[in-house]
Amino acid sequence: MKIKLCAFVALGVLAGCATRPLDIKPTPVASSAYAGKSCSQLEAELYRTSSDLAPIMALQDRTARHDVDGVFWLGLPVGSMMDKTDIKAREAKIAEMKGNMDAINDARRKGGCVSGTL
Repeated sequence: MKIKLCAFVALGVLAGCATRPLDIKPTPVASSAYAGKSCSQLEAELYRTSSDLAPIMALQDRTARHDVDGVFWLGLPVGSMMDKTDIKAREAKIAEMKGNMDAINDARRKGGCVSGTL
């Protein structure tokens, strides 16, 4: 009984943990949003989006790592508890930006700009 209770409490605590940024799925964005742009415009947009996304992902990763450490040592998701921002909103922003990057890369492929992705 005691083991079941501990497992239940651990699952409840883990549910409050921040999601690692690599585990956040992109929000679908139509590549038509970038239709008609030149290859250089698409490349500039891709690098701007990538540059904007990097620090947000780093913060999310740090929060998730602190949650794991906190749950391990204290039984509490301290990263999420100490983070003063809305973690779910940040996760949504990461998903949106990842979706934009996918759409830009799709528009680049359709426009014959490149064969790969960034």
